[in-house]
Amino acid sequence: MRLFSYFRSALGLVAYLPLSFVLTSAGLAQSRTSDMPPAVEHGGVSLGLEAPTTPLSATVWLTLHDQPVLDAAVRQMYTKGSPSYHHWMSRADLARFDPTAAEVAAVKAELAAHHLSVVKVDPANLSVKFTGQTSDFEAAFHTQLSRYQVHGRVLRASSAMPRLTGGATGLVRAVTGFEGSGMHPFHSVPVDFKTGKQIGIRPLANLSPDGAIYSNQCLDLLNTITLKGSGGTTATYTGLGYGASPNNTVDGTIGPCAYSPEDVWRLYSLTNVYAAGYQGAGQTIVLVDAYGSPTLSSDLAAFSSVYGLPSPSITYYASDDLDSTDAGWAAETTLDVEWAHAIAPQASLVAIAMASSADDELQSGVLFAVENQLGNVISNSYGSPETEESYDTLFTWDEINEMAAAQGISVQYATGDNGDYSTQIGYPDVSTPADSSFGTAVGGTAMAFSPLDQSTLQTGWGNNVTELSSGNAADNPPVAYGFQGGAGGGLSSFFSKPSYQAALPGEGRHLPDISALADPYTGVEIVFTESGTQYVEAIGGTSLATPIFSAMWAMVDEYYGVSQGQAAPFIAYGFPLTVDVTAASTVFNPAGSITDTFGKTNYSTYTLSQPLGGVTTFGAALWNAGGGTYYNLTFGTDSSLTVTPGWDNVTGYGTFDFAAF
Repeated sequence: MRLFSYFRSALGLVAYLPLSFVLTSAGLAQSRTSDMPPAVEHGGVSLGLEAPTTPLSATVWLTLHDQPVLDAAVRQMYTKGSPSYHHWMSRADLARFDPTAAEVAAVKAELAAHHLSVVKVDPANLSVKFTGQTSDFEAAFHTQLSRYQVHGRVLRASSAMPRLTGGATGLVRAVTGFEGSGMHPFHSVPVDFKTGKQIGIRPLANLSPDGAIYSNQCLDLLNTITLKGSGGTTATYTGLGYGASPNNTVDGTIGPCAYSPEDVWRLYSLTNVYAAGYQGAGQTIVLVDAYGSPTLSSDLAAFSSVYGLPSPSITYYASDDLDSTDAGWAAETTLDVEWAHAIAPQASLVAIAMASSADDELQSGVLFAVENQLGNVISNSYGSPETEESYDTLFTWDEINEMAAAQGISVQYATGDNGDYSTQIGYPDVSTPADSSFGTAVGGTAMAFSPLDQSTLQTGWGNNVTELSSGNAADNPPVAYGFQGGAGGGLSSFFSKPSYQAALPGEGRHLPDISALADPYTGVEIVFTESGTQYVEAIGGTSLATPIFSAMWAMVDEYYGVSQGQAAPFIAYGFPLTVDVTAASTVFNPAGSITDTFGKTNYSTYTLSQPLGGVTTFGAALWNAGGGTYYNLTFGTDSSLTVTPGWDNVTGYGTFDFAAF
């Protein structure tokens, strides 16, 4: 295993504008003069001009040569029947589109003339990263930066499209990274709904030999609970149970529930696939994150050991200016790497840790993998609301992904853990970079073993919670906590519908394309170090779904013996291993009644659950959370997003059914 092989060369991006993917009906024409994100333009609270001496960093992305030629070539690579279908370009083939050394020199000179310091120049002349202070940035790029408060965070916005003039006139396609927006990791953990505190976290030291800590039986048979309240109140509820009893102390039975790798193999019928020889051998999965994890090596080794996985083959690249850590991104990095390894145990892994979660940093990380062809599958478990991103940023993500698609590389992005975002930011939105037409958007599901016959049950990820009792006293009426999380999806307001989604309604790019296990209440186990102690933690989120799918896609490449390129169009055109995910509802969903001095009040499943968006078909179970607290926990109630036959905005075209192998 080789860890911390630092890359010192600059990272960069090919810059060109795929006009066929601009949704001009949404007012996003190429002729825009402002680069302000829509959330800033239409709802941001102005905090005034940025201070002239404020330091910032950003990246200039240079304009590509002969962009229409490249656009046409990539279209043909993904058009069945074309002579160039799946005939991928090499990096040498793409070099003809690169900016020249003279053009980079002109950009550098213009930056230097305004006292901006160049940090990195991509060897392919695709990007230039620089630092400086605000006043010099504004002078160089002929704009003015202001600060805005948007949805609880502060963003910078440019009054005009930032572009260089002088000798660099026309050479700059985009400028990103100065906005301060950045990406969020999309992992989610089960919590105590009263306190928000994480549950499902136990020290590794006393781990049982087979590695399993939590119960793998997330649903239990029909049961009835009777709760007493004040004034003679009696509440009675009947329905399926969720998770194991909180009183269990034996490893492998501890509540609530979470899956080991072997459990997930069973859920996806992977055991026979592995026996047939498909485990990712000869494939490389690249995982890009911010900050990385300082304990990744030891955590991955422990994870592999306790779950009986082969020793991983991993290369770890850390950005040469990485000088800090972040606990949230450390957990994200650990989840990504461990579960890519769990699903494709013979695949090689490449982990890339960037110096921050700024857009241009993560863009550079993905492009570094693309340029150097580190692997044919790249997994990214992060994102941000589309409307909070600048137009330059959105186009740049799409451009990087097109460069990957041209080389037969599939880049996956998580769609997020906030459903349609409306409960977080006040209106429906989708996540970027998952909205890119050249990327593959991965949504989420909930999965469980049937308590009747151990078959796999599956629906879309979306949780609503209602408290039925607290401290052994019945709540009268039940306390609705509402929507607690779900897979992202919906319709992009920026990118138009790509050709592979022609059969879907509307004009925008639809998210997601595919889905995998994500619900943290039917999640998985990871080994992760916190404050010097290794723990086994229950975790989920579309951050789990994305490495699971990416590992599966690596196995698809292994199966075919050659890269299949971007996964999204391959799936949309009728990939034979895809199975539709349907809405789940049973007669065993919880329902009940409360009797008090005023009489009896009945509560249907719908009344107890109060799903958003009028969702009527969903699953639910009674959860004994301990301490006399019971909840009604739903599955498949994903904000306004719904699971339907065929493609839907929670699970896309469904999930993989490897039994079809």
